[in-house]
Amino acid sequence: MSQSLISPPPSLAAAEAPLSVPVLLVDDRPENLLAMEALLQGLPYVLDVTCAGSGNEALAISLKRDFAVVLLDVQMPDMDGLETATLLRANPKTRHLPIIFVTAGLHDELRQFKGYETGAIDFLIKPIEPVVLRSKVAVLCELYSKCRELEEHKASLEARVAERTRSLSALAAQLSEEVQARRLSEQALRDSEARLRMVIDSACEAFIAFSAAGIIIEWNQRAEELVGWPRADALGRQVLDFLNPPTAELGADLPPAEGEDVLLAAADASDDACAQAGATAPVQDLEQLLPGEPGAASRVQELCMWRRDGSHFALELSVWPIPDSEPPLYGCLLRDITTRREQEEAHQRTSASLQETVAARTAQLRQAMDQLVDTERMAALGGIVAAVAHDLNTPVGNLVLLASALRERIAALATDALEGHLTRSRLCEAVADCKEGSGLLIRSAERAQELIESFKNVAVDQTSQKRRQFDLAGCVHDIAATLGRMTRMANVKVELKIPPGIALDSYPGHLEQVFNNLIVNSIVHGFDGRSEGTITIAACVEGESVRIDYRDDGVGIASELQQKVFEAFYSTKFGKGGSGLGLFIVRRLLCNVLKGEVKLDSTPGAGVHFAIKLPLKVPA
Repeated sequence: MSQSLISPPPSLAAAEAPLSVPVLLVDDRPENLLAMEALLQGLPYVLDVTCAGSGNEALAISLKRDFAVVLLDVQMPDMDGLETATLLRANPKTRHLPIIFVTAGLHDELRQFKGYETGAIDFLIKPIEPVVLRSKVAVLCELYSKCRELEEHKASLEARVAERTRSLSALAAQLSEEVQARRLSEQALRDSEARLRMVIDSACEAFIAFSAAGIIIEWNQRAEELVGWPRADALGRQVLDFLNPPTAELGADLPPAEGEDVLLAAADASDDACAQAGATAPVQDLEQLLPGEPGAASRVQELCMWRRDGSHFALELSVWPIPDSEPPLYGCLLRDITTRREQEEAHQRTSASLQETVAARTAQLRQAMDQLVDTERMAALGGIVAAVAHDLNTPVGNLVLLASALRERIAALATDALEGHLTRSRLCEAVADCKEGSGLLIRSAERAQELIESFKNVAVDQTSQKRRQFDLAGCVHDIAATLGRMTRMANVKVELKIPPGIALDSYPGHLEQVFNNLIVNSIVHGFDGRSEGTITIAACVEGESVRIDYRDDGVGIASELQQKVFEAFYSTKFGKGGSGLGLFIVRRLLCNVLKGEVKLDSTPGAGVHFAIKLPLKVPA
């Protein structure tokens, strides 16, 4: 099998683009195939020529593709042209192929009739006339081209019809769905309106709806009960008619006796009724009801509303625009707030009474707290007095003992002088004893003077509570000295690392109370169960403030208790000497009186650290 493409003349090819026309040439001799192929040149078609060398090959090729014409040689070995044509006509797929027999020996009419019976449409007798061959093939090519154009047009029309059919079917289905949806929507709307009507009527709140002109279009059962007007009588009226005292026009719609009663009640109504109901005045303009700002969700106000019998009541009116309503509509909720007003007034009276009671109780608690603080301070001062008195026993006892000894020594010296037994050695010995005794006497007196001076400073500061200038080192030294007996008994060493010259303009009594409570707290709680301990108090100036670091190396305070230790009446030793006010008074004095601050940092087993920051000069 061979295949070639024969193009039309250049003039025709330029004029139009012909369709490629398939042509099948069947001959057992290749030279005949080449000759027929050459003769077909010049046709105004693009010929797609396929050559077959036998009938079997032609049958196989024809099953694979379609042809416009089959030029079939009659005399071929194995299978001649007549048998090949018979087989082509027997197959439904190839029976439509137009066959032209090409022969040199089929001249009698009987054989020609047999050829026509096998499906041939014409005969070409060799030698072939080129014009005859081209004209016959051209006719069949033209027919093939037209058939293909018709088939393509038919396919295009069928596709368009199918597309239009699908579009119409889709439109019909869409229209059917829209119609069905519209029906369902209308039914749902009717059901919704029925449910809405039922909900509105069964609502526990009075509901009305009105147009932009104020005409009432909805009035539920609760509104009937609240205002006293039936729905049928209220629909179509102005909403403002019910927010103002009844008029003669409104009374004319009532039975004569009832209308007279309503007008008489209206005659008694005045602006006082509106004031009692919470409204400033009757509503005269519809704009007073509508939401003021564009796009506002609602407007709530308290007004006065009149019932059918002419009585009035306090009303909370909530008005909002109904969404997507055309023309614009407004919904409105009516609430009788008379009871709420009475409850609010009672609540206000109760609240005022409670505020007065709370203020009185607060003042009493504050006074009691001040008394507790004073009591605690005086108790601490009493403890200091006892400690100082005990410490004074030693130097005062020494003074008495030394004075008695000196008196006896001088009396003995005088006796020796009177009796004439006074010698130089005895005189020198007596003078040495008196000199030593007077030295001990002076040191004991100075110790007693120091104790008395420290106690006097502490006592005066803590009892007078006056503001003055003082030296921080001297203040802390005085309180440490007055607590010396307590620290010695607890075997606690107090180390002061405060440089002299830190002058404070503050309240020394309160500061001494702070250190007294801190030292006592360390002895009672920090060194509980320990045989010894150390307290360190250091200070330094930081700008306009002084920083004081109080530390002990006691048992420390657990993290969950560090905020509670500053609370009033919190103590881990209630009933064992603890009042629960020590550190509470410390923070109260430091923060409220001395205008400073205190922070606690402690780790269990590592002692406590109170970081205190005080202004050098307390603000007035």
